[in-house]
Amino acid sequence: IPGLASNQMGWAWLRQRPAQFWNVSETCTVDELRALVEWGCLAPTLRMLVLLCSPLEPGTKPVMVSHHQLIQLELVGFNQLIGQSASEYVYELLSQEGTLPETESSLLDLFALVNGTKDMETLQLALFKHTDCQITDLEKLPHALWLPALKSARLCNLGDAVWTLFNRVITSTGDASSSEVERPELGQSAVPSFLDFVTRHSASLAKELWAGDGDEELQTFIIQQEQLTNDTLTTLFSSIILAPSVLLKSNIPTSRWPCFSNASFVPYSSEIRQLLAQYDSSLEARYIAYHWRDARDTLSLSSLPVGLVTALSRSGVASLVDTMTMWQGINAEMFSSWEDSVVELANACVRANREQATFPGSYLPVIRHCLSDVSLSPSQRTDMVIQALQMNCAWTDVAPVLPLLGEEHAELVGKKRAHLPPSSDVRRLVEAL
Repeated sequence: IPGLASNQMGWAWLRQRPAQFWNVSETCTVDELRALVEWGCLAPTLRMLVLLCSPLEPGTKPVMVSHHQLIQLELVGFNQLIGQSASEYVYELLSQEGTLPETESSLLDLFALVNGTKDMETLQLALFKHTDCQITDLEKLPHALWLPALKSARLCNLGDAVWTLFNRVITSTGDASSSEVERPELGQSAVPSFLDFVTRHSASLAKELWAGDGDEELQTFIIQQEQLTNDTLTTLFSSIILAPSVLLKSNIPTSRWPCFSNASFVPYSSEIRQLLAQYDSSLEARYIAYHWRDARDTLSLSSLPVGLVTALSRSGVASLVDTMTMWQGINAEMFSSWEDSVVELANACVRANREQATFPGSYLPVIRHCLSDVSLSPSQRTDMVIQALQMNCAWTDVAPVLPLLGEEHAELVGKKRAHLPPSSDVRRLVEAL
């Protein structure tokens, strides 16, 4: 070492080469080690790296040597030393068992160090697998590590990671002619990996992804991907209401509509209602019922189809006045085209009687038409008869229906004394009669 320090004659030639020592004695002083590094005369073998780190913990050998520890030494010439044999240096670090205690900064330095080397991607992937530090920005990683990073639990800013993948990989939004924009080619597994990441982190992403402007393209893409379940979408959109245009311009999988018909993130619009109606009229009814306050003013209540009136009446979302208005748009012939429509009209009569309301007299022919329908229970038929009586229905129209309420009611047809079972339905019927 004194000879190398003199830098004379043959010693100068050794430093110029440089000659690198790989088995320096542990008795070498700190200053001597620093001098060897500065001259480039120390081979970056694991044993020499351990020797360099010893001053950090005097009297002990480091359990694990890391690039982070070595750069803390601030050795003059160290970067040049490892730069001349980058792959060898990294292979020596990786030869240790266990996880390298690197920071994000030191790990990124290592990625940059091996950039352009023959084994670049192999070494970068090995470094990523043998470290566990958190990654704050996906874009700082080499492109070959983007998918492994997605599969790991090391990304901090999940929302930023999604936008980076979407803008740079899923859809290229940059100017392709610009040298600063590079679209990573991650292969066919990019989209499945992206969607798996979104699924695993949907709860966190719901709070991070949606800032406002520019969200629609990603929302549209997500909705179109059948790999994402409806439950995932419900979580992902739980904090927002989508713009109607997101649903109208999307080629939405049919499996989405049952979920969207009563989802909090789906807004109300007449166009969305029409899409649902084309797919399934029962979903249209569910959609209207869920958004009744907004839908109410867009509907012509007396012009709705019988199926929709039946479903909305069953849901109970409309006021009694609105419910009765909807039924008044249904004539007697329409009931045969929709199952359970008579039953729901009867239930509307139950509600009307309970709230002391009566259908207009003009609707009596429809009520009269439904009185003898076989689908009615005795209790439902009783309320329809009561409603008919309150609408001034003639005795000749009521009398034939009374036996359908029970054998004991048949005596009433002949206006004889009848012994009726004690019940609230019977009491209300007698009062109405």
